[in-house]
Amino acid sequence: EYEKIKDLTLFKIDEGDVMFFDLEDKNIVSNKTQIDFNVVDEEIPVFEESSEYVCVGNKSKHRLKIQFTTREGCDKYEIRTEPQIVTLTKGMACEFEVFIKPLCTCQIEDEIRLVILDIKEGKETQLPMKIFVKTKQSTRSDYDELIEEKQIGEGSFGIVYLGEYNGN
Repeated sequence: EYEKIKDLTLFKIDEGDVMFFDLEDKNIVSNKTQIDFNVVDEEIPVFEESSEYVCVGNKSKHRLKIQFTTREGCDKYEIRTEPQIVTLTKGMACEFEVFIKPLCTCQIEDEIRLVILDIKEGKETQLPMKIFVKTKQSTRSDYDELIEEKQIGEGSFGIVYLGEYNGN
């Protein structure tokens, strides 16, 4: 039985049709151990949000606050979740929607963190969850995939290099 409260989907772990896996912390379960944004589309568009759903459940005896966090300073993509934070009682799960917006043509293998706070004990746990993204080609290239081999020209408007991009 699912309960929808202001775009928040809560349900009992053992009553849904979702298959859960134990994460590193055995008190936390999820329907995914990694998030692959290319499950539906082979490549996702640049400068547009794509999303995947992740269900997270509480098997501990205490109430837990759960949220996803990302590393700061990434200039290749933006990522956010809805809901941003949720409090789960024992035996309950929540469906998170994870949105990613690539800012250049790239392949991303990174991780976000599931941050869990045991409210009663004040103990915080962080669990990594890998994310995978492959984008469509765009006019915005990933500078890490540009390999400069040698300078072959120079003028008043710039410098020309011989190099390789994305294997070409």
